[in-house]
Amino acid sequence: MKNKWLEIPAEDWEKFDMRTKVMKSDLTEEEIKDLTSSLYRIAFSPKFIIRQILQIRGYYDFLYLWRAAKKLLGKHLKDFS
Repeated sequence: MKNKWLEIPAEDWEKFDMRTKVMKSDLTEEEIKDLTSSLYRIAFSPKFIIRQILQIRGYYDFLYLWRAAKKLLGKHLKDFS
């Protein structure tokens, strides 16, 4: 890329899976993983989950949350193990 923002070649798509740092940053890989983990802890807090459920206003809201929960609980969490 002409901006040279990436740590790895842009063509190396298999590394864009949230397991390694791909953009140049002053943060270390460990700091990035810690920040990402803290975001997931917020998403699994009872307060956040209850607020999301109470904001359901119709069928499509429910479907959206259902699909998001399936993706999060399915494959996506395995990216951090």
